[in-house]
Amino acid sequence: MDLREFLVAAELDSYYTQLHDGLKVASVAHIKYVDDHDLVGIGMTKPEIRRLRQFYKKTYPQGAFGKLRKVCVQQQRMSVRDMGAGSWYMVRE
Repeated sequence: MDLREFLVAAELDSYYTQLHDGLKVASVAHIKYVDDHDLVGIGMTKPEIRRLRQFYKKTYPQGAFGKLRKVCVQQQRMSVRDMGAGSWYMVRE
């Protein structure tokens, strides 16, 4: 996911130019190094900063537990999607 797609998903795409050109944030991974003070400097409100940080944590979890949880959730979504709407059935032993 590139920076623009990330900001669109977080509903903060209006800040793309300020982040990319003003703060020189070239990728989503760089967001974790940006100070809240710098984000306020480009016009973000505190709720927008909070949304940016929360969306970053959700999309790019830190640590082994967060990465494991993200993989499990993705696999669960894929298995539900693969089952399709018409293939729900009960298994009896």
